[in-house]
Amino acid sequence: MVTNHDLNSWEGTEFDRYGEATGAFAVLSGTLPGLSMMYTGQETGFNHAFEFFETDPVIPSGEENEMTRFYEILNSLRHSNTALNVRDAEAKTEFLPVDNEKIVVFERTNGDDRVIVAVNLSADASSLTFVGEAPTVDDLTDIFTGSPAVLPTSLSPWQYVVLAGSVADSPVPETL
Repeated sequence: MVTNHDLNSWEGTEFDRYGEATGAFAVLSGTLPGLSMMYTGQETGFNHAFEFFETDPVIPSGEENEMTRFYEILNSLRHSNTALNVRDAEAKTEFLPVDNEKIVVFERTNGDDRVIVAVNLSADASSLTFVGEAPTVDDLTDIFTGSPAVLPTSLSPWQYVVLAGSVADSPVPETL
């Protein structure tokens, strides 16, 4: 999870706590093993800390925005790609070794379905070099751009890349 009622009430919104890193942590929450949790208004970018012991109505605008589209894409991937299935014992996660401790890269697979995630966990631009052989990405697509997958050689501060696909199906969810 990126946020919940306790964090929101006592420590502020995810934007207060993570600032520019909010998207990076949301990608990790949505792609690491386990079921990700969404808190009130998170899917619309509702930037409001709720009062814990007071009635505090939720009044997000309801208009689509950058965060709405971000979560639509991320949630569509979770539902369409079996590599992210939380109930399937065949789904595997492998953390890929890189030479930079500021970057985490992992691959999730289930049959022909694959997802590769790379996230820069720092406010610094960071180079990305794999220790050993880099994964192949020829059959994958960048879920946020719809472009053919390319493994970056560096990541900007808090940048994330999510590459997904299936040998059997179109790698991009239809909602893109």
